Amino acid sequence: MKSLQKTRLAVARNIAGISQKNLAKLCDISFDHLRHLEAGDREMSPLFAGLFESRLGVIGFWLLGAYSDNPIDIDGKPYTLSTYRHFQGSKRPASIAEWETWFHEEMRETLKSLDSVSQDRVAKEMTVAMKKIFESVKIPPAPPSPENVPAEGARKPSSPKRRRPA
Repeated sequence: MKSLQKTRLAVARNIAGISQKNLAKLCDISFDHLRHLEAGDREMSPLFAGLFESRLGVIGFWLLGAYSDNPIDIDGKPYTLSTYRHFQGSKRPASIAEWETWFHEEMRETLKSLDSVSQDRVAKEMTVAMKKIFESVKIPPAPPSPENVPAEGARKPSSPKRRRPA
């Protein structure tokens, strides 16, 4: 059996004191997908790192493997249960679009506090991370329009029979 804390995501979730089932519900993802991410069977993508950051308060770059082995919150401090509880009381982005806006605002604030060399380095890392996020987003196909969906129990219209040339 694999360790319950094999990945950084598992560590952060355990610190937050919530179950896999509750985290899956909080993030609106399947329990199985979360279980595979925590077991290390699926790679953490920048998109999911951002989603977990927006729900847990642990920095997404840490979930992706950056920084030290110890979890870091979005303010750059050690991630703790009180960090998670405080974060739950704050306004969190509810959608990918809101998360993107929130991410840019947070990074602008972070960049203001850095010297110019650090700003360049962090800005480049942010650009690469955001590019990966947008490359990983799959846009689902549009649902069929109501006029193209047969009524329940209705038979599909048969295609016209072709006549063979004589």
